[in-house]
Amino acid sequence: MSKFDELVRFREDDFSLQFSSVGDDRLFLRFDKGARGSEVWISDLNFQPEELAQMLRAFDVAAAEFKTTIAEKVVRMTSIAPNSADHDQVVEAFDRQRGKLITVVAALGRRYDDCYLDTSRPGKFDLVMKVL
Repeated sequence: MSKFDELVRFREDDFSLQFSSVGDDRLFLRFDKGARGSEVWISDLNFQPEELAQMLRAFDVAAAEFKTTIAEKVVRMTSIAPNSADHDQVVEAFDRQRGKLITVVAALGRRYDDCYLDTSRPGKFDLVMKVL
């Protein structure tokens, strides 16, 4: 449990920082530790629109307790679709995850630039967004 916010749980392992809401495991945020340089990698960003305020609390805990933030970073949402997905499934996954990330970025009072689908990692579909 967070010292910063008693409604946010976190867990750290060798590969990631994981955040969830106390009493609601559907709300989930995972930062991967394998990020390159100035990137922040997010492998899970799961919340419903009515849970946005609680998701923002998870981002606040990440910043306060782990100095992990998306501000002024290139955010890579990793593996947004299975590598076997067809074109329409990839587009749908991109639109869905892009919408979630834009919502979070705006609610955190940030802006974004240059959002695109990246296939440079073999067999992976990543959403990449520069957060200003």
